[in-house]
Amino acid sequence: MMITSRMFLNTFLASLFAYLVITVAQTSVATAEDSIRPPAVPFVACDPYFSVWSQSDNLWETSTTHWTGKQHRLAAIVRVDGQAYRLMGSSPQTLAAMKQVSVKVLPTRTIYQFRGADVDVKLTFTTPALPDDVMILSRPTTYVNCEVTSASERIHKVEFYFDAGGELATNVLNQQVAGSIETMANATALKVGTVSQEVLGKAGDDLRIDWGYLYVAVASEFKPTATFGNADALHKAFGEHGSQALTQPSVNFPVEAGSVVAAVAMPVGEVGRQPVSRYALIAKAPGARNTISSGIGCSG
Repeated sequence: MMITSRMFLNTFLASLFAYLVITVAQTSVATAEDSIRPPAVPFVACDPYFSVWSQSDNLWETSTTHWTGKQHRLAAIVRVDGQAYRLMGSSPQTLAAMKQVSVKVLPTRTIYQFRGADVDVKLTFTTPALPDDVMILSRPTTYVNCEVTSASERIHKVEFYFDAGGELATNVLNQQVAGSIETMANATALKVGTVSQEVLGKAGDDLRIDWGYLYVAVASEFKPTATFGNADALHKAFGEHGSQALTQPSVNFPVEAGSVVAAVAMPVGEVGRQPVSRYALIAKAPGARNTISSGIGCSG
């Protein structure tokens, strides 16, 4: 059959229309995937007991929780040129929250982007669940990395603060916990756990593990300060005085888990257009001390 110019034009236009429809559809799907904010965002996803999530659109709106919905507080604050901004954690309201720009959830990482005070801040939570390395896969650890970049040509003095609530080591908030600060060859770590340490002492639903210990650790090279205390008081002190405010523990153990946090702070230094980062590590296990030593320095 002879193909006329009209038939060719009709065929061409039909093919072009189909191409445009497919292209638009693919673009819409990609855009939708990029803009997805899941109902709950994971930070710590090591196992069902060591599992911390955010259930708010902005990371600083509400306290983080265990996957069962019970309070499991994590908090992060960045201090820029003497002014503190909440990145994570809902209190105290007297500290301004930095504007959250985006959140992205990947297989082993959750990445938040913030902007304010003439800096860009990237807060990344990494649980190295790598299936091809059983030793790393079995580590009950999550890295919290804070990367800061100046949004202009100005140089900024930056500090980073992170804490974890004592309840991460308990089943309920009113359980008694004890804590200590441990110095290792390459890290400073805060250790907290229940006084009772009843291994496998409970059964049933809606339970959180209350034996073993929670560690919050920072590499010694970052010159960290570490302490235990009341969350709001420590947040306020860091906001006013920076890392130097975290000196001696202000807690007489044992105390109720919900009344104490394990906190670390460190100078990020002078930050310009080149990004500068610092990280803390959190781990939870009966024998997590060796995990800390081997995990520090492996954050990349």
